[in-house]
Amino acid sequence: MAGAYVQSWSTNATDPFSDLLTRDLRDNSLWLIRVDLAGGTAAFAESPSMLISRGFGYEDNIYDQYTEISYVFVATGQLTTVFFENLRLWPLANNSSYLDDAYVRCAQ
Repeated sequence: MAGAYVQSWSTNATDPFSDLLTRDLRDNSLWLIRVDLAGGTAAFAESPSMLISRGFGYEDNIYDQYTEISYVFVATGQLTTVFFENLRLWPLANNSSYLDDAYVRCAQ
């Protein structure tokens, strides 16, 4: 399992809180966890060894507070690389993305 605590801030104003009044604004930020089972270094490579989590968005409470996202996978080799991605739809004045306490937990 790989995960982290993430937060998104998304607004055209200087308010400390995101503008989330419409569905379009709530959909502005989406987090993904990418896992390359071959241990590659190219996060966006088209490869059969690349796994991609579901998108984590508004419904996962990613705005204006840290929330944990995680992805469970089975490592198949000695090297595995984990990437965190934040996609933005709209070029708002404040589009900040924060990631903290990333981890990989192994189980047998």
